[in-house]
Amino acid sequence: MWFSGTLSLATLGFLSAVALGQQVGFMMARGKLRGNYIGFELLSTSVQAELDQEVGAFRCSKPGLFYFSFTAIPPRESALRVSLRKNRIPVTTLFASSGGHTSVTGSMLLCGFRVDTNADELNPSFRTVPAVTDGEFSPADEKDKITTMFHGNRVTNHSSPVKTTTCKPRMKSKTMSQRNNQ
Repeated sequence: MWFSGTLSLATLGFLSAVALGQQVGFMMARGKLRGNYIGFELLSTSVQAELDQEVGAFRCSKPGLFYFSFTAIPPRESALRVSLRKNRIPVTTLFASSGGHTSVTGSMLLCGFRVDTNADELNPSFRTVPAVTDGEFSPADEKDKITTMFHGNRVTNHSSPVKTTTCKPRMKSKTMSQRNNQ
């Protein structure tokens, strides 16, 4: 009983966010390899999403934190490597080795607005696209078979700029012998 009530509230919350123009989301499926990019034949969901199905790209033009996921199945006995890219730069790379049916599945979180360090302007736009860097995936020969899927949605709707930080290597800690010699 608790689950169905919670599910109904979550559904109501999502629908009200969509009605107020706050939600962004998409799901494309049934991909075909076009060079290094994946064109998608099926657009099953698009809520205020700017999409280019020919190359499987999503363009962000609204502020917020976005979640993306990608899945593909390579042919049996084949390897596959796919990178999820932001503005042509790989953010995460997914890999399936040969030797059976294993899928390539991965996800990432990206911020929709960032502060430009050289100016006080916001840069709201980026493009996210899955790109095949090695191998191939199984084509969906049958109408009811989906072997590739690219999904994304806005997780938060924040209007304030978010500064991105980079990880710096930690200073090497002293070894036990160095500490004992002090």
